[in-house]
Amino acid sequence: MMKKINETLEIFLEFESKECLNFEIEGVHVWKYVREYVYDSFLRTYYKTENRVHTTNGMKYKLFKILQVWKAFAPNKKLDNKDLIFLSHSRKELIDGNYQCTQIDELSEYYENNCYILENPYWLDDMSYLKSHFTNKKVNSIYTDSLEIWHRLKMPINKLLFKRNFLKHYGDCIDNWCQRINKVLKTNIKTEEVNEIVFDSIFFERDALKFYKRIVAQVKPKAIIEIYTPKNQISALNMVAHQNKIPVIELQHGATGEYEPIMYTYKEKHFHDYLPDYVFTFGAFWNGKKNRHIPQTNVVATGNIHLEKILADYSKKKYINKSILIVSQSRFSKLFYNIADRLSEIPEFKDIEVVLKLHPFEYASYSSGLYKNLEDKGVNVVAGLKKSIYSFFADAMYVIGVNSTCMYEALAFKKDIFVLGNKYGTEDIIELSKKISLIHVYSEIDGLIDGLKKYKRGEISDDQKEYLFVQNSLQKTFDAIKEVSGVTCDKIRNYDYVIE
Repeated sequence: MMKKINETLEIFLEFESKECLNFEIEGVHVWKYVREYVYDSFLRTYYKTENRVHTTNGMKYKLFKILQVWKAFAPNKKLDNKDLIFLSHSRKELIDGNYQCTQIDELSEYYENNCYILENPYWLDDMSYLKSHFTNKKVNSIYTDSLEIWHRLKMPINKLLFKRNFLKHYGDCIDNWCQRINKVLKTNIKTEEVNEIVFDSIFFERDALKFYKRIVAQVKPKAIIEIYTPKNQISALNMVAHQNKIPVIELQHGATGEYEPIMYTYKEKHFHDYLPDYVFTFGAFWNGKKNRHIPQTNVVATGNIHLEKILADYSKKKYINKSILIVSQSRFSKLFYNIADRLSEIPEFKDIEVVLKLHPFEYASYSSGLYKNLEDKGVNVVAGLKKSIYSFFADAMYVIGVNSTCMYEALAFKKDIFVLGNKYGTEDIIELSKKISLIHVYSEIDGLIDGLKKYKRGEISDDQKEYLFVQNSLQKTFDAIKEVSGVTCDKIRNYDYVIE
């Protein structure tokens, strides 16, 4: 598939490769902690996007409810040697009465006697996180909340004792760097905020490295398998793994275009100690991303275990197509709000349920009442993780969005998708639309709504689905893990959800 160069994002990648990747303070490469903040400002400048993370509810975000805190400090028993450490994603879905990390849990069960599962703290203002954390704790789970809480408690003291001296030594250096970033990237980052990020991250990295060194020294894993996100905790774990020559494997969990998300994208192939060594992708389509930091030989198509299982169940049932599903994204919240609002007022759709599925970063906005007006108009606004996005696919006539993973997953459900292609990050899905007639691309809302009125069902072949999501995913993942680490699973259980 031909990739289109995005000259705007190339500016960002070129600049960081020359002036940011090696920017170091007290032995810490701080760019990895500042990168997302700068990138968000860069996107707002060039693409007029909204804040990626919406304002959340103060203390609920910062610390656990008081009755949960003691669990974070419950002593971990001495850890045994295990061949694998799985790093679970904080975002969990309610499945059969239990909250699960859909990508890690269904895989780690096959290695349950030979692995530990690291649990990161919950990180969004949504009740599913509060309920899922510490729920049905497994004997091989390791919680890391104490690291996060201790850090938050210590930072006021660190600022009191060390902040003034820190700014005396590095304040001018950071300020000059920020001015250079703003000049070249035309961003509006503030030196004061960068100072906070850098100061906080340096202290966190020191504590986190000690924390994870103790775990890795006890477990002595042969590989770490993770859902990578650009968080300080994950960066520190990966750094410790690389110091001990332990390979880090990332399981793909989101759509990866040529440039988006930025956490996977770099100008050159270059080893970064905080990033994974291998990426196991959904399918061959995702292997073609050229801007990864790792060589192509380290990118392996293994499929999506959870999606494959759900599709097998879906193929055995009959569903009534009775809704329009809108998949929101936090950088375009207002856009999707407006689409839902428009559809709720169009007579042709009065007998069709309009469902607006919010991104987890938008849950705080929902809690504040931002979507109350839509709900009063009959729009089903869905926030939280009590119901899987896949269950909404089952009943949807078609799906509306931009470039999220859900748009590609909807194709696996053989659902027509309506894409606003005038937004950044849509290059790949637009290119794919030339081959898959289920993809309908429009440049603005009016055209999209007109397309919905004139809707004609498209098609997708089995080969095209395989290109996106390779089948027999469990066995392919087992084989790939063994190839990287030499580790085989405890027991191959019977699994019968390979789609015919």
